[in-house]
Amino acid sequence: MKESVKLIILGFVLQCFVTRVICLNDESSTTETPSSTTVSDYNKQVAENRLSTQLLALIDHFHQEDPLGLPGAPVKAGIQLDQMNVKGNYTLSSFFTKAEGPFTIVLRDVFVKGNASLAVERDGMIRTKDIEMDISFKDMAVDFQNLGFFASIFQSFINSAPTLVFDAIKPLLLSEAYVQISKEIDSNIEKASGGHRFPNSISPLDMAIADARKKVRSLGYDPYKIKDYNHTVGLFEMKMMNTWITGISSFYRVGEIVVGVDNLTMSIVMEIGTQQILGASQWEVSFGSGMITRAGNVQFTIDHLNALFEINQSLDLRKRPQIKDLQLELGNIQVRCDGAGTLDYVTEFLVNILPNLLRYQIMDALENPAKLRIQQMMNKIDVESVIKEKYSPN
Repeated sequence: MKESVKLIILGFVLQCFVTRVICLNDESSTTETPSSTTVSDYNKQVAENRLSTQLLALIDHFHQEDPLGLPGAPVKAGIQLDQMNVKGNYTLSSFFTKAEGPFTIVLRDVFVKGNASLAVERDGMIRTKDIEMDISFKDMAVDFQNLGFFASIFQSFINSAPTLVFDAIKPLLLSEAYVQISKEIDSNIEKASGGHRFPNSISPLDMAIADARKKVRSLGYDPYKIKDYNHTVGLFEMKMMNTWITGISSFYRVGEIVVGVDNLTMSIVMEIGTQQILGASQWEVSFGSGMITRAGNVQFTIDHLNALFEINQSLDLRKRPQIKDLQLELGNIQVRCDGAGTLDYVTEFLVNILPNLLRYQIMDALENPAKLRIQQMMNKIDVESVIKEKYSPN
């Protein structure tokens, strides 16, 4: 599957989804039952079952070695035309003469490919956002009528360099095509959706992230208590006790999310960031089995922690997701120490200066272990089983 089909498939899936829901509502509205609540519940159940069946068929479709398009609707990666004719009128002016009349451009073995992206506008309607097209051909012939004396010279020049000539007029041709294609796509989407408006203020993913924040708090990870730490070296002993970290659940989406499909693999690139993270702990240092002991408190603040990652998932959901890239960014670190007397100032100076100077090196050192740990967790996720368990028709 070529790269050119990635957004065509996504748009097609969206249109099929909306069309199925609209058709289902039309069919269900003709059914007469005594209770409107019963009708609503019945329609909802039937809609969910049909969509579940469609989703499961889509999953099974991509089990094939070389799946083409979608179940019941094969989609090719581009359009192949044996011949395409471009007709119009021209005007040619020179010092000695002026000619005008019709012209014909014949393109043979034409291949057209394009990408189209959709977006929810402010009014809640889905419309075409960007369209990119490209046209390639094997041979071109040009015929200008009424050229007179210049006919053979002019047409010989054009036919000797067809690619150069076509590249000169291609932007004009495509600009007109973009307008017409956008109108057609927008018109079909509006008819299929029946004027349904989609939320443009809070995306479904942002709502999912908000639910994830609640889940993190409900599982007891914010605030999060770290296990007590005890380390002994010879006569020295150090303890870190009652350590709490707050702010872990303050993560949110940063920037746009990029989703693409290439070679039967879906890739998602997104960045997650946190707000300020706070931490506090009690420490104790002793020497000589408790002969000399100092204890105190330490508080630290991290401005933010951002993670940019790319995850790939094969459309054959039997395969596990893969994390391809992970980039961590750590904000400024501030530490306040109490209990060590004069050493508090030395400790604060070292901790506040060194980590901020070395935080990029620290993050680079942490990226590979974190990436490995995340991949180990992903290897345990059976995406296909999760989807089938949740969306199997009743």
